Amino acid sequence: GTTPDELTNSNIISPLLVTDPTQTIFYTNGVDYLEINQTNENIIYTEIELTTNSSIPDGGTVLVSYSYDAMVPVGLDLTVTGGVWVSNGCEIDADGIGYSTGFGPGTGSSSSGTFFDGSGGGDGGSGGMSLSNAVGGVCYDSLYQPAFPGSGGGASYAGNGGNGGGLIQITAGGNVEIDGVITANGGNATNPRAGGGSGGGIWISAPSVSGAGSITANGAAGAPGYG
Repeated sequence: GTTPDELTNSNIISPLLVTDPTQTIFYTNGVDYLEINQTNENIIYTEIELTTNSSIPDGGTVLVSYSYDAMVPVGLDLTVTGGVWVSNGCEIDADGIGYSTGFGPGTGSSSSGTFFDGSGGGDGGSGGMSLSNAVGGVCYDSLYQPAFPGSGGGASYAGNGGNGGGLIQITAGGNVEIDGVITANGGNATNPRAGGGSGGGIWISAPSVSGAGSITANGAAGAPGYG
């Protein structure tokens, strides 16, 4: 219709290809529809709107194809019918591969001023406040069933904060034995005054869990003195 509709994905990097459902009729931007881009916090959202004299029927269905640029936090999502063994000296490592500065539900914030600093990212708990009172990122994930990666630390005048930790989910039909390391820690801030990333999530679902190893999803350090 003539009310703009927002496309599902943002940061589109290719021209839109708009067709009828059979993909035999190709519609033209500026003639049959208008492509409208809106920018909000460095994210570009795209809407399409029917033109007054469009050959697309009012209320009709169209297919819209395009390529888009997306940041995908990574980690491990493992489902097995048997058991899982992380042996001594081995590790499942998702440190610092979650959301980066400005991304994630609990991303850290920045203070004001010329030499501003950043707070810590939040996840299972709130992020730490910076020296100049930039508020830490909010708590958003479940304590017992974490389903999100960690959020990035707040940026400073010198650059980005640390990345959040990734997300590790293991579902096993048998025992999970951890004699090595499972880790999803946040990344320390490396730029002066920036905030550290939050720990990510580790969720293990199994009939039993044993072993002499370690499981950590710790928040990272901000830059010494300010972050």
